[in-house]
Amino acid sequence: MRGRSWFGVLAVVAGGFVVAPQAAQADDFSLCHKVSATRYTRTSVGERALSDHLAHGDGLRFGYVPGSPGFVFNGSCVPTAITPQTNPRIFACQRDGRRWELTVVLERSLTSTQRSYVRIGDPVPNRAGYVFDVTCRQVLGGGAPVDSDNDGLTDAQEAQLGTNPNNPDTDGDGLGDGAEVNTYRTNPRSADSDSDSLGDFDEVNTYETNPNSADTDTDQLPDGDEIAMGTDPLNADTDGDGVFDGVEVYVDGTNPLLNEQADGDGDGLTDGQELDLGTDPGMFDTDGDDLGDGDEFNFGTNPLDADSDDDGLTDGQEISTVGTDPNNADSDADGLNDGDEVNVYGTSPLSADTDGDGFSDGEETAAGSNPTDAASIPVP
Repeated sequence: MRGRSWFGVLAVVAGGFVVAPQAAQADDFSLCHKVSATRYTRTSVGERALSDHLAHGDGLRFGYVPGSPGFVFNGSCVPTAITPQTNPRIFACQRDGRRWELTVVLERSLTSTQRSYVRIGDPVPNRAGYVFDVTCRQVLGGGAPVDSDNDGLTDAQEAQLGTNPNNPDTDGDGLGDGAEVNTYRTNPRSADSDSDSLGDFDEVNTYETNPNSADTDTDQLPDGDEIAMGTDPLNADTDGDGVFDGVEVYVDGTNPLLNEQADGDGDGLTDGQELDLGTDPGMFDTDGDDLGDGDEFNFGTNPLDADSDDDGLTDGQEISTVGTDPNNADSDADGLNDGDEVNVYGTSPLSADTDGDGFSDGEETAAGSNPTDAASIPVP
């Protein structure tokens, strides 16, 4: 049974130029017929004569112009510049055993005698009346297929796919149905083809992740979770600590944004230690007592409390200035807090009897005598 033949979708992938489908008469194929060395006119030939015309070079399909790199025939068989490149690429059907698969080949490598590649819209070898459609299916020839919503898929294809032939973006994800099927290989009926909580459009245009893989960087952490956590979905080890982000989150319980072996603030504690202590890995002195977090760890003071012993002197003052014990409120055990000795009485927090009169500073202050004057002693 013979049907109507059509020279279908011949795409020249170069500079974005696409030759539009050309309708043909019943049982005919449209060609650019060579009438002189430099001029071609549009004509139609029967299917039986098609191979002879192509073989003798006096008829060429719309597309690459022989001897004129970067030019293709338009619908009037006039050479039209498409791109500065010299070797356009076109879509074709490639033989794979008994099947035909959609591929892209160099135009100059596609000849009428190389039957392992056949252009989309060309007749199927040894099957009269059939041509290849844009999915390399063998279909009866006919008029140019209808694409009601201009999304790059024919209405017949959309019927097979279950998409809406009157809506160019069936799933409303921002990617046209044709682009999803032909370019990104995503599901045109699902806004999130890989179910990673990122829409296909965002994966393609915003995050540059793979819309067909829930875990683009294969770090065991889905792309959507990486975006939510702030990790890099294109880098399996965001913090560069040698452990995959997913392992840090689900196995180790560590922070994938924090290299725990590093010491970001140079305080002598690794970021991991600071995470355990509750200090700020980005701050040298978390509690602001003029004693670095690492030093506090070594002295046994609390890096989250500026005055670990609550004696009125900061840990930094006790260590660096006064010389008292930051973990003992009364370093000289005289009954007075170190802070009171320094800030109130002017006594030495390192000597229990500042004036050497035989009475401790605490005893003198309690009795009302002057702990800094040896002549002032408690009255019995």
